[in-house]
Amino acid sequence: MKNIVQVGMIVLLLVCCCLYSKNMVPVYAEETLQTEDGIYYEVTEQNTIRITGAKASLSEIQIPAQIDGIAVTQIGDYAFLDHTRLQAIVLPDSVREIGNYAFLNCSRLESIQIPVTLQNVGWGILSDTPWLTAQEGEYVVIGNQILIAYKGTSENISVPKGVRTIAGFAFEKNMMIQSVQLPESLIALNAYAFAGCRNLQSIQLPFGLQFIGSNAFFECKQLQQIIIPDSVTEVGERVFYQCAALQTVRLPNGLKEVSAGLFYRCAALKKIQLPDSVEQVAAMAFQGCTSLRIVILSEHIYSIGQDAFADCDSLQQIVLKNANCMLFQTETTFPKQAIIVSENSGSVEAYADSYQRAFVTLPILYGDINEDESIMVEDAVLILTAYARGCAGLQNQLSDRQKIAADYNQDGSIQVEDAVAVLNIYARHSAGLGT
Repeated sequence: MKNIVQVGMIVLLLVCCCLYSKNMVPVYAEETLQTEDGIYYEVTEQNTIRITGAKASLSEIQIPAQIDGIAVTQIGDYAFLDHTRLQAIVLPDSVREIGNYAFLNCSRLESIQIPVTLQNVGWGILSDTPWLTAQEGEYVVIGNQILIAYKGTSENISVPKGVRTIAGFAFEKNMMIQSVQLPESLIALNAYAFAGCRNLQSIQLPFGLQFIGSNAFFECKQLQQIIIPDSVTEVGERVFYQCAALQTVRLPNGLKEVSAGLFYRCAALKKIQLPDSVEQVAAMAFQGCTSLRIVILSEHIYSIGQDAFADCDSLQQIVLKNANCMLFQTETTFPKQAIIVSENSGSVEAYADSYQRAFVTLPILYGDINEDESIMVEDAVLILTAYARGCAGLQNQLSDRQKIAADYNQDGSIQVEDAVAVLNIYARHSAGLGT
């Protein structure tokens, strides 16, 4: 058994858990240790070993499968960053994960033995290494079918069958790619996978995909539509950050949160339908979606974060079916021109009062413009009048409540189609056919 030499000190921090209580909670920092071969490591809370580095003078390293009887399962973030003397490294079958930039700028690393048991990798783990440069073929796949780099030049690509994970930065800033077909085997699309692919127009996500990491399509400025299958349970932050051409999005049923900055500055997005499973809309989720006209939030949504709909210059109405939804208390959570629609006497109405926003109470009989609790020809006439005045650049002279009711198809605008729908409802009622 290798002798262990302590390199770091154990740091013990005591934190008060209550201002007026003597109860204390100890917080422990992980201890950095070293093997006699010059490999640095730490024991995790899960009682496994994470390799954190090695002596900079080493040119060849063989990572042991165990240290003191504890399995080595991880190579930590930046573990061998800038180890310019490192030429060869062998990883044991026990390793399941390699962290972000673990071998970045290892400018002499020509040989690395990676086990097929490897399950997950971080961003750019072998960037700027001779090993990666020497790899032949379009797709560089390691471990348990993890695609870490694309070296091809095609405009339309089809990721090989069997690939289970696309690593962070695998296709980053590839200006050639226009369309992508992903294999049915794919379960994870990691952070920044297609970031900066500014000519990417379409991608087909397979059913069976479970995870989309943060910034996966960061600044894919030509991407026009995305359908996320119901198998996806987590969509990271800023996934569609500044996807300026994105018009159509289908989010998965079962999604719990619209994550922070998810659609930040998606200027072409006009409408979004959130699954009933969504419970939170995080900070800046739709900030800068300047074409978004209407948002309907279900009774299951209990929290809306800071600037969630800030700078949505075209947003006409936002319907909150949970009258006590917790809204971040700032005037930029919703834009000033948007009419807020919800039930009386809740936190939503209180927000509207605090920031002097137009507020309309639920329920609303859509199509009943004159508020006589019925849908008649007169209502259609009022819609057509409002539409005509809008075309002429004049105000439509409807109250806030009438504006909401006039938008029969709830697309955020008053159009001829709304009047046609109202006339159709009236005709069917008159004929005794119901709706």
